[in-house]
Amino acid sequence: MKGKNKTQKYIPEEVLNLAIINCWKPVRAWRIYLGISIEEASKKVGTSMGCFVKYEDQISPPPDIVRKITAAFGITVDQITLLRVKINSIKSN
Repeated sequence: MKGKNKTQKYIPEEVLNLAIINCWKPVRAWRIYLGISIEEASKKVGTSMGCFVKYEDQISPPPDIVRKITAAFGITVDQITLLRVKINSIKSN
């Protein structure tokens, strides 16, 4: 499965492209890349779909939510953070 190795510290090019081309925030880009539905993601994180969508639309969700999301997605907090940094650096150029 794509991106499921918790020791990965890199951002797959496909995730970065999804974020940049579609103007998506990091959580949504990762969710789409991993093929996880909003319903499935919200259940794994333990929140409503409406709340999850709000978190997904934030450039930097609360740290406790980020930890739940990364655990649910099988990625690291660093991967969310690094993607956010890359998106911001590309937008500023």
